[in-house]
Amino acid sequence: MGVNLATIPNNIKSGDFLPCYDQSHFLSDVDYDILGPRTRAFSGSDSFEFYQANLITQPLDWKYRNQPVKYSVNKQGYRTQDFSTIDWKEAVVIFGCSMTFGVGVDDSDTISNQLSKIINRPVINMGAPSTSITYQLHNSIIFNANYPTPKAVVQLWTAVDRTLYYHDNHIVNHGSWDFEQNDYMEQWALSESHAQVHAMLASTTSKKLWKDIEYIEASFNPFTATLLDCQLIPVNDQARDLMHPGEKSIKTAAELIANNLDI
Repeated sequence: MGVNLATIPNNIKSGDFLPCYDQSHFLSDVDYDILGPRTRAFSGSDSFEFYQANLITQPLDWKYRNQPVKYSVNKQGYRTQDFSTIDWKEAVVIFGCSMTFGVGVDDSDTISNQLSKIINRPVINMGAPSTSITYQLHNSIIFNANYPTPKAVVQLWTAVDRTLYYHDNHIVNHGSWDFEQNDYMEQWALSESHAQVHAMLASTTSKKLWKDIEYIEASFNPFTATLLDCQLIPVNDQARDLMHPGEKSIKTAAELIANNLDI
């Protein structure tokens, strides 16, 4: 999945996060200022086509048969408010992939919203679908260097068999979905230690970045949780796309994080 950017070195110098989606699909700044956050009914693997197929296979009392899912995103594609309006010093910031973003569940059921209700504090959703540990670390470094220090940071590490490739003015997220046709992923996984070492170095770096504030690591991925010696979040139900954690699993994740936060 490609994402169009200005030149990446310039983005780093200006302190910009990597966007979630192709910016050409976003509203213009003028339209955004008038209309506010973009809202849509489907996203990523939680597509209309998959939903239609799932209606056939799921029981008549399937919760999503008549329960809509709303996705509201800011200009950069993150499922949170506009960055300029956030009180970062009072917030908890969560980095992660599609499970943090909340593919397949409504805005109100994301980990960030569930956790915010528990701790009565703003929680910023920096999850980005199809992204890697490298992507998470990139944004964490940008945040540490350019934004006010938050109350806490949570890293929900994704699978180790993902990465991103930095082109001059765009990135491409790679993973198991393009392994067979992509030489880069073949080289990335040629040695089973390669991805593991990158993941371990990312975890070590992130711990150092946030050593002076509350910091939590966890993962929905059993292998990643074992490798990085962090909390495994169990998945006991499914979202609307039948591929991502559902509302119960997300609530469990929010409760686990809340129980380990001392703020």
